[in-house]
Amino acid sequence: LEEILNRLANRIDDNKMAELNAAVDLDKREPADVAREFLEKEGLI
Repeated sequence: LEEILNRLANRIDDNKMAELNAAVDLDKREPADVAREFLEKEGLI
């Protein structure tokens, strides 16, 4: 888990986090779906 979190820290910034939050809050997408899509795009899962 620590290794994955370290890899994640290098791939997410404030702008990306705001984009992901907007997908959930404004677009009404499921948080798990947004997170999974991001992690897959980044090659983390």
